[in-house]
Parts: sequence; C-alpha cells; structure tokens
Amino acid sequence: MNHNKANKQAVELLLKKINDVWTRGNPEELEKYFHSNMVIEGPAFQDRIVGRDLCVHHHEDFLRNNRILSFKESDHKVNVWNDTAVASFFFKITFETEGHVRQESGHELYAFTRETKDWHAVWNSIVPASSSPTS
Repeated sequence: MNHNKANKQAVELLLKKINDVWTRGNPEELEKYFHSNMVIEGPAFQDRIVGRDLCVHHHEDFLRNNRILSFKESDHKVNVWNDTAVASFFFKITFETEGHVRQESGHELYAFTRETKDWHAVWNSIVPASSSPTS
C-alpha cells in the first residue's frame, strides 16, 4: 500500500472515531483524538474555542443540552500532505432540545496534524446549510 493511501485511510478512520464517540454520547473520549492546541471555529467564525479541554467540554455541553436522534454523514473528502491533512463531509443531524426537534445540515471541516506516528484533529468548523425546527 502506498504511504499516502495509508495516511488517508488513517485520517478517515480517525474522523469516523471522532464522530462515533461524540454522537454516541462519549465526548470525553475526544481527548485522545484532539491535539492539545485544538481549535473549534463556530459557524461564520463568530465563536472560537481554543485548547483540547475546552473543545471536549464544548461537545459535552452540546450533549448535556440536546439529545441526538440521528446523525448521518456523506461525501467524505480527505487530502493528505506529509504530516498535514484536511477532511470534509456533508452532515445531517436531528436532535431534540428543550422539547423541540431540530434538523441541521451542512459541511463539517477538519484539519489534522501528525506528530510522531499519530494523527490528531487540530482544527474544526461547520459551514451550515440549513437549520429548522421539525415540530
């Protein structure tokens, strides 16, 4: 297997693990996948969260205040250059918040870095497509 293909597969697997742990209600596991200097940029770059602990806490807060009903991903794209990778995918999430069901969709973007042999997410943002109440 060529080296770039192996790196691409490693990043794809890491992205799957990140989405699996937080959507299944285990956001504390993100600590092992996020770089110590992880950054989450809010939609339209209005909010910025810096540092692994705060980024994990951000996901914990979301799950504390919302119940995920479904989360679907598609159209994954991953590019790798040496020790840097960028990934994107389309998502659609349905969740309940304060007794109301909401649907959101858009593209999620990640940047990854590899230190020694391990890949870690270092940056994340969402480009929303839509947001609407369903009930």
